Amino acid sequence: MKKLFASVLLKTGLVFLATLPLVQHSTVQAQAVATAAQKIQSVEGITEYRLSNGFKILLAPDAADERVTVNVTYFVGSRHEGYGETGMAHLLEHLIFKGTPNTKDPKAEFQRRGFNFNGTTNQDRTNYYATFVSNQESLNWYIGWQADAMINSFIAKADLDSEMTVVRNEYEQSESNPVQALIARMAGTAYLWHNYGKSTIGAKSDIENVDIRNLQAFYKRFYRPDNAIITVAGKFDVVTTLNSIERAFSPLVKPSQAIPTTYTIDPVQDGERMVVVRRPAPIQVLLSGYHVPPILHPDATALSLLSLILADAPSGRLHKALVETKMAQGVFGGTQSRTEAGTQLFGAVFGPSEDADARRKILFEIVESIAANPITAEEFERAKIKLNKSMELGFTNMAAVASGATEMAVHGDWRAVFVSRERAKTATLEDVNRVAKQYLLRDNRTLGHLVPTEKPTRAPEPGLAKVADYMKGFALKSEAEVVATFDFSLPNMEKNVVFATTLGGIKTAVLNKAARGDIVNATLQLRFGDLNSLKGQQWAGQAAGALLVHGTSKMTRQQITDELTKLGAQVRFGLSTTGGNVSITSKKAEFGKVFALVTHLLKDSVIPDKEFGEIQAAWVSSIEGQAKDKSARAGNEWSVYGNSYAPDDVRYTAKLDESIQLAKSLTAAQVRAFHREFYGAQNAMFSIVGPVDAKQIQDLVASELDTWKSKRAYVRVPNPLVNRTPVSLKYDTPDKANASIQSYVGVALKTFDSEAFALQLATRIFGGGPGSRLWERLREKEGLTYGASASFSSSFLEANGRINLGVDVNPVNISKTMAVLEQELASSLASGFNQQELDKAKAQIQADRARGRSGDPWALGQLNWQLEHGTPWTLALTNDGKYAAVTLEELNNAWRKYVDPKKFVTGVFADAAKVQ
Repeated sequence: MKKLFASVLLKTGLVFLATLPLVQHSTVQAQAVATAAQKIQSVEGITEYRLSNGFKILLAPDAADERVTVNVTYFVGSRHEGYGETGMAHLLEHLIFKGTPNTKDPKAEFQRRGFNFNGTTNQDRTNYYATFVSNQESLNWYIGWQADAMINSFIAKADLDSEMTVVRNEYEQSESNPVQALIARMAGTAYLWHNYGKSTIGAKSDIENVDIRNLQAFYKRFYRPDNAIITVAGKFDVVTTLNSIERAFSPLVKPSQAIPTTYTIDPVQDGERMVVVRRPAPIQVLLSGYHVPPILHPDATALSLLSLILADAPSGRLHKALVETKMAQGVFGGTQSRTEAGTQLFGAVFGPSEDADARRKILFEIVESIAANPITAEEFERAKIKLNKSMELGFTNMAAVASGATEMAVHGDWRAVFVSRERAKTATLEDVNRVAKQYLLRDNRTLGHLVPTEKPTRAPEPGLAKVADYMKGFALKSEAEVVATFDFSLPNMEKNVVFATTLGGIKTAVLNKAARGDIVNATLQLRFGDLNSLKGQQWAGQAAGALLVHGTSKMTRQQITDELTKLGAQVRFGLSTTGGNVSITSKKAEFGKVFALVTHLLKDSVIPDKEFGEIQAAWVSSIEGQAKDKSARAGNEWSVYGNSYAPDDVRYTAKLDESIQLAKSLTAAQVRAFHREFYGAQNAMFSIVGPVDAKQIQDLVASELDTWKSKRAYVRVPNPLVNRTPVSLKYDTPDKANASIQSYVGVALKTFDSEAFALQLATRIFGGGPGSRLWERLREKEGLTYGASASFSSSFLEANGRINLGVDVNPVNISKTMAVLEQELASSLASGFNQQELDKAKAQIQADRARGRSGDPWALGQLNWQLEHGTPWTLALTNDGKYAAVTLEELNNAWRKYVDPKKFVTGVFADAAKVQ
């Protein structure tokens, strides 16, 4: 749930598009003369240019990346919307993809060219992006389309009518999430006048009733060259690309009317506020928000550090006060940073029947008592090191830095992405204590109702950002780190990877290559037990994996966390009952120490009673909450349907009521016994990618792991196909705005069986996103859903595959949607797919596969696969050929062989009171 909250808090908005009669700028375009781009400045490999019409350009070449990413960002978001226009920026984003007279179906062009594309909208900007394997012709085309879309998009009434229902479905999906609903209502209470109090997706009434003429006017008002910026990052030719941008955008005329600006500032809050959302949910949530200055304000860095100090685990004050005492499943904190005034958020998650008053009191006491209990030097230094190490790792990825620069350009100056890094280095303890005292005040809090107060304490008025003051005094480098280009082709990978086996039987694979920032990525794979020895061990195995960083005989949890932070490493333990992976990212110079620490944690975990109690309490509380929530129960019942394994089988899925008892009955002694009996490295595999020496790595692995042996033999637990009886199940999910239809059928195929390639293509044609049959029928034609899907999943080792179908709709449209699904399935079986659809699907799959074959994470995945399966290096290329070789007859034969509507297991999740 903590991760769910983090994702919801970070989510800034969605985005989509429309069409209208051609915006007639063509006459002045014909008269305009293209002008050369003026170079403005360079910082660490990113160079800014500007055209005479005001269009801004950021180029961030990175020869080490085989892909190119293009972002075109307009400085318009939901805060620019007027009365009755909420959601207009987002709706316009949808309609841009409906085309222009020159490109009537841009999404088809994207798919044909193998683009990964989308658009996003938040309060401050609208962004369109595409990522693809570096290709100058594709890059030129996309630049040209963006210039065309800027002034010639249709924005038509017919497209608005069909897309409105899609956006409304998206609105309903958001409304169905109680956490998102809480955050939205809280924002509306915190901001009295500012548009940050309104959701980016807009009010349902505005979505349904927007006038096409208003939307067209909004488009003409904000989609213009002097209100946009293009960022190109990755592998591309700078001169050629700059010329392409000049040709496409220089002819666009800057309108004579000024760009509308926003000026509304909320008054200083004069008392605590409170909002209550009553929804079915498996948890309770307390969320306390405080008004803070804009992102480009000198206090922003201190506020980020304050979030870490208060909410980080396990050192955070909130974690210690609420999680360690078992009063909460998790706590969280962070800043909603924006161009104008933002919000600092802190909160806690706990069980549905637990006392909220006691937890609310502790939350307020911790967050609002910094004046009485100042942040200590130890707390400050820990948070500062963690923030700086995180930034250091982040700045090794040029594409991510360029993306951050684009966002900072929206807020005022793209170079602020580098200044933010430098400010993190110079932050002081005094600043952190000062901002806590200034902003974390009762009278600046949103969570309660008005309380008369004789002498209220006021927070400073945030005001607008003074970007010049923020940027002042920081010297920025103009050049970026140069990294040698690496050829990620499979033949070159095979040539450069060094395989070996230690004396203890550990398989290793090492790829020595240069990396930005000397970053090393590694994976340690461990495998535990067999079907017999793992009986009844599911919960003990899960707990053992969850508690690996919670203490050893030599280190406490805090010491472990602090050491990882000091080393600047990211370590993710993904170990459970049958084994799993440990992922490591660190600097080359620190890798030996990091690996030694990881192996120490693996070998010497002591499962402290206190830490075990925290995990157990959180599990029990979470499951009990789910058991009381009909939606959670529905999901559990759906997952256990047809489960034929015995309760002590490691493959068994327990019902919620069973899980409560299993979690309660688990003991620390059982977890320690599992670790003692099953953990060991004789079946381990280790892969690493980065600037490392193969012999040194092999010696390091051998010295740390060769003598560490499990007491239990390992034999992989089989996972055969389980045939489930066809059925149609209905689940009542009260007070949910949207409904979900899920359907699947088992398929006795392995991943690389010949018919599996045909099914991958067939499911893509049937429901594989934009352009598929389900997409065209349910979204484009009927306007019933935001998205519909079909997919085929399978196993490399066993004939255990599955065809999945899924649709989210309004509950009143369930019957209509089910009828459409039946019609489309029947049509596909009767008439089959056609050659044009097959050719399109082949091109899309090959583009997806080609786009993914680059970068260190992909290379590491290839090494992991080779160690575990030992397939030929040419297998991926061979499979490319197998996709290409599928004939139309084979495609339709496979679809008809494995797809029988009568054999599907179907589940419908909806509020029964809303179903018609």
